[in-house]
Formats: sequence, structure tokens, C-alpha cells
Amino acid sequence: MKGIFEDFIGIWDNNVDEKTCKELIKYYDWTIKNKYNISPDTGEMIKDKTRDHEVVFMGSASPQYPSELCDHYWRSLKQCIEEYLAEYVIEVYGPLHSWIFKVHKVKEKQGYHAWHYENCAYEVRDRFLTFMTYLQSPLEGGETEFLFQSKRIEPVVGRTLIWPPGFTHKHRGNPPLKGEKIYLTGWVNLSPLNTGVKK
Repeated sequence: MKGIFEDFIGIWDNNVDEKTCKELIKYYDWTIKNKYNISPDTGEMIKDKTRDHEVVFMGSASPQYPSELCDHYWRSLKQCIEEYLAEYVIEVYGPLHSWIFKVHKVKEKQGYHAWHYENCAYEVRDRFLTFMTYLQSPLEGGETEFLFQSKRIEPVVGRTLIWPPGFTHKHRGNPPLKGEKIYLTGWVNLSPLNTGVKK
């Protein structure tokens, strides 16, 4: 399905099928229950205690998630990325990569509500695009809200969003008013350009 584009925000409905969303949630629940959240950076057990919702990291170095499931999601996301780049005629010199994503569960009336953007520090300066897929929708609330675009996007199961990570797209997650929201999010990063010149 072709995406909808407005204000440099791309929206794809049913990009990820409901079965895949449920499988991603199943492994998220297993990871939380068994306290088996592995950092892809250090290989150590982690838990994000800075927010009032639970976060699980997924990626090629995360053994708790089947590689087939991760690969299936990557393929779905890649279609959206390619369409986004074509829509805005974005030329990229050098490879793009995204080797990790995170799954968040946001409980009723909780969440991360501060306005923020995704490349606001030196350590994350190579973030080129932000992506998000809703895996479970609350009965009410839980929109992703963009400040300067005056836009609230409803969380719908299987819906994928892509937007720029910079200050032009400050955003926040509004609290679920009834029920819980589960979403997957991450970044497409710019890799260094290999010029083939030896120094």
C-alpha cells in the first residue's frame, strides 16, 4: 500500500500485518516476564528505568527474538523507507543502516510526554530518519503528536510512520486514556562514506 505524505511525515497503514504485530508482542512479553532484556551494545541485561514504561531492545544481536521475525519486519520497513526517499527525492551519499529497534509498552495514562526530537546529541548525530510501527492500540488516546505540524496521528495496529529526526519534527506520545499502547521504534542512520582513499 502506498504511503500518505504530509509535512515530511509518511504514514503507511497495514504495512505490518496483524499476525507479525502479535508475534512481536509475544516476544516482548516473554522478554519482560523473564527479565531477559539484552543490550545490543554491551551484551548485558538492562532495563530502562528513566521512564514509566518498559522498553525492550531488538536487533541482530538480541537473542530473545527470532531472526526470521526481525527480518520480516526489516523487509516491511525497507519498502516504506525506499518510498519515503523517492517521494521527497532524497539523495543519500553513503549507505544507510538500522541494526536495532525498540519495543515500548505504554500503560494507561502513562508514557513519555515531553516534547523531543531524535538527533539532539552528538552521540546520535547520524540519525537520518525515525520510524515507528504501532503493534497494539489503546481504546482511546495514545496519539503521536507533532508540535510544529499541529498534527496528531492515531495509533492503529500495523501503521508505520517515518519522519525526520531533527528539531523541525518535535513530537511526543500522548497518554493512552483507555487501555495500553505498544509500539516499535528506531532510526535509520547514515554510515560514513568509504571514498577508497587511504590516508
